[in-house]
Amino acid sequence: DYLGRPVKLGDVENVTFGSVRVGPSYIGASAEDSTTLKADNVIVKVDLIETVFTSKLGLDLTVVGAEGYLAQDPKRGWLNLVLPEREKPEQPNRFEVNVDDVRLRESKLTLVPLPAENSAPEPILLEAVRGSLSTDKVSGAGEDPLLTRFEVTGEPIDGGEITLKGEVIPVEAPAKTNEDLNKADDSSHSDNINSDNKIAFATNLFVQATAAPIADVLDFTLSSIDLATDAVTIESGEVSGLMEMSFAPGEDIDYSGTISAKNADIVADILPLPIENAEGETQFEGNLWTVDRLQADYGAIENVVAAGLIDFDNEYDLRAAKNGIALEAFTN
Repeated sequence: DYLGRPVKLGDVENVTFGSVRVGPSYIGASAEDSTTLKADNVIVKVDLIETVFTSKLGLDLTVVGAEGYLAQDPKRGWLNLVLPEREKPEQPNRFEVNVDDVRLRESKLTLVPLPAENSAPEPILLEAVRGSLSTDKVSGAGEDPLLTRFEVTGEPIDGGEITLKGEVIPVEAPAKTNEDLNKADDSSHSDNINSDNKIAFATNLFVQATAAPIADVLDFTLSSIDLATDAVTIESGEVSGLMEMSFAPGEDIDYSGTISAKNADIVADILPLPIENAEGETQFEGNLWTVDRLQADYGAIENVVAAGLIDFDNEYDLRAAKNGIALEAFTN
């Protein structure tokens, strides 16, 4: 009932001192979000001696053979699991129960980024997924929110490796503006306007790619920073690098990174011909991307070299040439 979604736990398969293993289990979607998870088995470990002396029951879960589905939400982003609020019991529980750590092994994960407008979603499939999640209670604004750290590594079906690592940090919620207050319901809810949102959450997310498909990495990254586009299509190629993204309540998304591409085939609306066999590096800080050197074939012209700036807020300043022939000659 606490999860507000269908949950099915498998039969108990093994019991030892301090651990229980159950068989195939399932967590279904809710009315709030489409996140699902099913697993071949779940191992629950507890420290019984510590529980007796502290009255705190910390659970360590190992999920084996899981198949997860996570779709990006337009408002909540990737961390869109919605849990209903728990009512405080009339009588305090004898033991305080918390899930301290969750480990993932031999699993699969489907990520569904938000597509560009009027485009269909393109799922990202990861296999051989392993990872961990841990939570710690922190104090703030009279509440006990959770600080969450996570790391997940998986292998796209077209090769390479992608690691998603980050933390979700409780912060003081921004003060509500008059516009926010006007959007609230009538006086029946007005007493809760300030108390409902004492705590908000900031997220730091790191994306590490190693010889991973460019299409998968860019689809995930660009949708995460609200830059999803159908003006550029990645036909093939691999990418390596590190991207950092920060999401804070009431603030613009902050992101940066360095990536290198190899064997990329690209179709862009602004070019009449595709770019093939592209290879090079780019650095970015916010919406300003610096192309250090990009070498590619354009139509029958081989080894065109490009460098310059791509400013998503303004215009491009990208220069390309082949033996003194400028890019303008190719695109006219």
